[in-house]
Amino acid sequence: MRYVLLAVMGIVIWGNVCAQSDTIYTYYNPIWKPVAKDSATFYEKKYWQNQLLKKETYRADSGIVMRTGSFSDTAGKIEQGFFSRYDRYGVIRDSIYQEGRKRKEGWYFYNNGAKRAYFHTNAQGNYDIQKGWDENGGEIPNYIAFRPATFPGGDSVWKSYLVQHVSANQPIDYAAGKISGEVEILFTIAPDGKVTDVRLGKSSGYKELDTHALEIIKSSPQWIPCIQFNEHVRYFQRQSLTYSAQQQVIPQ
Repeated sequence: MRYVLLAVMGIVIWGNVCAQSDTIYTYYNPIWKPVAKDSATFYEKKYWQNQLLKKETYRADSGIVMRTGSFSDTAGKIEQGFFSRYDRYGVIRDSIYQEGRKRKEGWYFYNNGAKRAYFHTNAQGNYDIQKGWDENGGEIPNYIAFRPATFPGGDSVWKSYLVQHVSANQPIDYAAGKISGEVEILFTIAPDGKVTDVRLGKSSGYKELDTHALEIIKSSPQWIPCIQFNEHVRYFQRQSLTYSAQQQVIPQ
């Protein structure tokens, strides 16, 4: 019997490139291709402040801000500080404090700009403070701003499930040492916790490995659903399975 290397994947954010200098303006068309100022739909302003690279994006016709953020590196890839988004009228939608890929705290707002929810995370990345308010400003008891979907028992139990099932009904050519590869599976945790929309994100190059990995995820038991703003919502997940020639299983 041959074994499979597991890797749980996450979700990722954004960055850009800039040189440390005076304020720089870059102008874009509707599909975010650089254009001349006179034909721009959007523009980006970049400048340095308190040793952080600031980026601000605006609508060219009105000058209304769309989003703002700051970075600790000249390439504009390492997030540091609040990242805020605004609606078409310039009213703030949310503001999340990032340290690299770690979300340290965040605020969410109603359409009128009134505060809606707040969260804070501890050093381990767990949500230790969560608060919410109704549209009249009254605090809602036991409010959950955000809780990701989780497998019952946590990541260790999910990895145990994967290890158990990748060892069963392995493709003949893989068990014989003829093929290997990595499969990436995308799937959704529905508001009721069921696994849905299971699909191939990245093929191994071998149909039998891809099919094996898809069936493992499709057969998953029900998850604990994601909660956002005190309601169950869909949650998008990604799982990588590496069908390796190594005679061991290394969950990551």
